[in-house]
Amino acid sequence: MADLSPAQTPILSSKSKTSLVIPFVFSQKSVDTSIWENVQLQWSSSLLDHINQLFATEEHPAGNGIICDVYRLHKQKRDSFGLPKNESNTFHLLNDKGMEWTFKVEDIQLFLFESYVGFLVYDIIHTQSQMEEIVTLNYQLKHLQHFDKGRLITQKEKFTGAEAEPRNFASITVQLLTDFAVEHYFSSLQHEPKVATVFNFVLIDKGFKQEADHHQKLHYHLFQLTHSYKTSYRPAADKLNADRNDSHIELFENSYWGVSFEGMTNLAFLTEDKQNNAFFLGNYRHNMKTYFHLYILALHQRFGLLHFNSLASQLPYSDEILLDGEHDRKVTIPKLRKRINFFILRCYFLHVSNITHQQQLYNKLATTLNIPELKSDLAVELDALFSIAEIEKQFVQEKEKEQEQKREKQEQLRREKNADTVLLYSTVFVIISGISGAWAIIADLFIWNNEPVVQFPAVYVLVILSVISIILGMATYYFIKNKWR
Repeated sequence: MADLSPAQTPILSSKSKTSLVIPFVFSQKSVDTSIWENVQLQWSSSLLDHINQLFATEEHPAGNGIICDVYRLHKQKRDSFGLPKNESNTFHLLNDKGMEWTFKVEDIQLFLFESYVGFLVYDIIHTQSQMEEIVTLNYQLKHLQHFDKGRLITQKEKFTGAEAEPRNFASITVQLLTDFAVEHYFSSLQHEPKVATVFNFVLIDKGFKQEADHHQKLHYHLFQLTHSYKTSYRPAADKLNADRNDSHIELFENSYWGVSFEGMTNLAFLTEDKQNNAFFLGNYRHNMKTYFHLYILALHQRFGLLHFNSLASQLPYSDEILLDGEHDRKVTIPKLRKRINFFILRCYFLHVSNITHQQQLYNKLATTLNIPELKSDLAVELDALFSIAEIEKQFVQEKEKEQEQKREKQEQLRREKNADTVLLYSTVFVIISGISGAWAIIADLFIWNNEPVVQFPAVYVLVILSVISIILGMATYYFIKNKWR
């Protein structure tokens, strides 16, 4: 195998950049404008209109189609978070092995999506001129807590020898995002972000194409940059073969893209074509903004889908909870389903551009990040949520039906009890009235006749009837009493 050492490949650092992208989930959208300034993005006119309107731009500063607010850290606040005071000052990464790397932090951006998935981005400008140095530094920076007790110090701290509080990109990130109530990072250690995804564009200097092994060498560099591997990671043979490497795509003769879970990289090189070189030395860096924003859109779909899959899987489950009509899942499941459906409607995109190579790259990006598969998984979750909701709805309906039947039965019993009470009082009244009437008749007979009342057969009949009435009344009373005991 030819010498593929990245030390043999000079790059133009002023035309190259690395962006560390840290995804997170947050719950507080309130933004302190004294720290963060709202920015309007510049998009390529080749993108579809509805894609252009997903972020606030000069042409579309507001609208219902906007799904993300973008902010930039105020320059005067950079040193408050332990960052270099401006983008021209160098940042130094040192470790306990005595190694040191220098770079510049051009910008710090914040993307806050309506899904409550956000991205903090550090734009890194390299001060080195060799590919090996870029690859090695990216590997160190990608691991935000840095290896071998790596620590960051500013240019001022280095030259003054001032004691600085130990910090790394992980601890700086936590400070920057304090106000947003971060719920979790997608890769974390001890409540701090652990790993960033990396977006690179690197321009190789003249003479590269004249090297006999430049094609194989290019794929070697692209493999390392796309995955942010260190130089000791040796790719398999098929990774150096364009025909068998599905993660690399050649869109132009001197411009290649690599896509992986770990990151996305454009690797280009200057040629003998002056007009072509003029583009890469001029507009190339500006044009990369459009590709970076497409990358953010794709990352949002990936991490948004992962987030909703996680929320769905975290719903508690047990037979008791399932049958508990008072549990707040009656609210949680429909609410989660609504959020998922809105996410798919507003944030999931298959087509982004009218330009063939941009759409091809986006298709490669979506496929590599497993976005269609994640959406399919979420569809299964949605079906499961729908089934659970239907079961709980049916259970609630049955329980409400039982409660209604119970209320009707209680009402029927109340009515029967009232009727029996009326019957009892009516019976007592009739008996008393009957006895009173009977003895009134006997009294009249006694008054009207001088003969003893016992001589009248009717008296006996009345007495017997009175006794029977009393017995029937008492029987009725005890019957009703025993009925409602």
